Amino acid sequence: KMLADGSPVLLYGKVVTANFSSSDGCIYIEEPTRTAGIRVETADSSLRPGDIVNVSGKLATRMLSGRPSERTITSAVVSKVASAAGPKAVALTCKNVGGSDFNSFTPGVRNGVGLNNMGLLVRVFGRVTYVAGNYIYVDDGSKVENLYGLYTPVRGVMVKCPGTPSVNVGDMVGVTGVVEGSIPSSPDWTTNRVFIQMRDWSDLTRY
Repeated sequence: KMLADGSPVLLYGKVVTANFSSSDGCIYIEEPTRTAGIRVETADSSLRPGDIVNVSGKLATRMLSGRPSERTITSAVVSKVASAAGPKAVALTCKNVGGSDFNSFTPGVRNGVGLNNMGLLVRVFGRVTYVAGNYIYVDDGSKVENLYGLYTPVRGVMVKCPGTPSVNVGDMVGVTGVVEGSIPSSPDWTTNRVFIQMRDWSDLTRY
């Protein structure tokens, strides 16, 4: 993630963590050691979590609201070389989701704490603080400052669900998803909010 935009990249033996090709035109991959992940732009809907792939392409920066949000691989050629069990998510406290800036090319999240984990498959636990459409917010006591829409302040990690969630404010949940770039259009926010996207309903556990 330290290479400049346009740099050619060739990655071997990475693990697919999510396939959002039908909705977002991308997949996410990570190191087998779960130490780093990255977005890969592809329309290949056949790839599944756990697939081992080789990827070639060019490194770029995904821009949202006119600002850098996360690194991505464009013009990608993805070759599946093997299949394996789906990868386990890294458990994080809500305040550590996203993390701090890694370098000028790789931003973290607003008020990010700890190591940058953009693009990684993670799991958080906490209480639902807000529900709106396909989104819920989850807080474990970290009191993460977040935003819904342009001006509505919300506490907790913003979670994009695959549809309308059947949870209520106050419910205790566990959520698995990929940490993605998400910069709102609000003039008050210029960096990523704390955001993860679920892959399917099995990623949501209600306690």
